[in-house]
Amino acid sequence: GGILLVAWAYSATIPRVYYVKDYCKDVGTLIDNARHEIVAAVYLIRYDKRRGCPEDLVRDLVLAKERGVNVVVYTDDTNYNRPAIEFLREHNIPVYFTKAFLHAKVLKADSCFVVGSHNWTWNAMHRNLEASIIVCNSNAIDAFINELKNKVKAS
Repeated sequence: GGILLVAWAYSATIPRVYYVKDYCKDVGTLIDNARHEIVAAVYLIRYDKRRGCPEDLVRDLVLAKERGVNVVVYTDDTNYNRPAIEFLREHNIPVYFTKAFLHAKVLKADSCFVVGSHNWTWNAMHRNLEASIIVCNSNAIDAFINELKNKVKAS
């Protein structure tokens, strides 16, 4: 029995956790490497057609959708987010609002997710002191993703 337990322990995928040093680069890489599913839940998302981050992350979501990844975005229904919401919906990415105030900052891309304090705003990317981590090979965020899906506002 002990040998079987040891064999199972070594064959199980070990979660990996990373501190995010460059949110735009690190999260952009998660989005670019996704092959199946991306779920983003972000309180504030800036999109004003500028070059650079956070606009590049919004465009990266569209590129992922265009290569066949199932992309879904949850955000707060604010005027600040309106340009991003319109851009994403124009590119066939569903954007949902939740019944409860959505203050989360989470992105799941296949078997990895990032969670932390970063909104997708210029200040969060370039001025603020923020903290986020990337976790791979873990389903720890799945309970939150399921809760999101259950709290969608009727359109």
